[in-house]
Parts: sequence; C-alpha cells; structure tokens
Amino acid sequence: KLLPTVGPVISEAVRQADALFCVSDQLRMLMARQYGADLRQTYVIPCLADETRFVFDPNRRRHMRSQAGLDEKKVIIFPGSTAQWHYLEPSLKVVSDLMKRDPRVHFVALSPDVEGMTATVSKSLPPHRWTVRSVPHSEVSDWLNAADFGLLLREQHPVNRVASPTKLAEYMLCGLPVIINEGIGDFSDLVAQQESGLLIDEKSPDSYLTSFFELVADHSRGHHST
Repeated sequence: KLLPTVGPVISEAVRQADALFCVSDQLRMLMARQYGADLRQTYVIPCLADETRFVFDPNRRRHMRSQAGLDEKKVIIFPGSTAQWHYLEPSLKVVSDLMKRDPRVHFVALSPDVEGMTATVSKSLPPHRWTVRSVPHSEVSDWLNAADFGLLLREQHPVNRVASPTKLAEYMLCGLPVIINEGIGDFSDLVAQQESGLLIDEKSPDSYLTSFFELVADHSRGHHST
C-alpha cells in the first residue's frame, strides 16, 4: 500500500489521463480497483524482448554447449545480479535440491557482478556444478540457447504480483521452459496454463522435484539426450 499522501495524487493522475498503459493485467485490475482507472482506457503492454535477437537456433546451441563444456548436462540458467529483488538465495536452494537428485543438473549465472555472484553461488551449490560469466547483452541469447531451463523466481511481494520481467520473454523466444514460482504478474498462470515450464511451490519440494524430472524426461532441445 502506498502512503496516504501519494494515493490521491495517483488517483488524480489516472482520472485526468486519456489512456493508461500497464505491464500486466494484474496491474491493470489493481489500478482500476484502487485508483479508479477506466478499464476501457487501460491497456496492457508487457515487457518484451527483441525477437530477431532472441530466437532458438539448434546450431548455435550445439556450438555454445560444446564451447562451454555443457554437453550431456541439464543446464538451468539465471541471467541477473545479486541484488535482493532477484531472490537469488532461495532460487539457489531450488537448484540445489534438483542437483541432489540428478548429477546432470548444472547451473549457469550470467551476471555483471562475477565476484559477488561467485561468492553467493559457491556457498549454495557443490563445486564443478556451476558456471558464472559476465557477458554483454548481445551474447545472452547464445547462452539461453545453450541452456535447458530458464530460472525465474521472485519473492511473494505486492510489486512482483503486478510485475512483468523481461527475462520471461527472452526465455520463451529462445524456446526455454521456465521454472517459475507463484505470484509473478500474469506470468505464473501463463506458464502453468500453456504448460511452458514448471510452476513450483517452494513450500513443497517433493512436488516440484517430481514435476521437474517429469519435465526433463519429456523435453529435448536440439536433439540432445535427456
């Protein structure tokens, strides 16, 4: 909830606007419910990615996996930082649980803060089961092609409930199944409804472990063995 002095300002701005653009339908409905937005003048434009850059390419996948030593591994990728809102430590707990069940699971983090990311990852995951790199944005798509699953977990927070992380668009354009938790804008329901990944319940590890390995068994990218 916003401070009492801010709410009326937002309501007045909404009242005077000719159109209102939101990043999610969750935010659109919140603006209508809490600030009186007219749904007929309120539009959803989610965070997007460049479909000419983020695209699945089997040849690029084979090259990247060979170059990075990822052949025969099940790669979970996380492009992000160590900032609190990235929810890194709980995300690594999920990855650690998966690693305990399957020696093929490997974690890749792409981060501008290699030192900080390495320090955090090394506390949570066993050695030789992870890779940390800093790469320019132009190379992120290459690494997404090399991966098998994209990781997108967030804290249960009002901001995340109306959010639209660009990460999901990048994952899906590269054909990556998404490991996501509940409460992330419109995306958690989208992944579940379209069966385009795994919607996990962090409070029930047994359920997401079973579901993950069922997904692994059914999923193959670029004709790599599962």
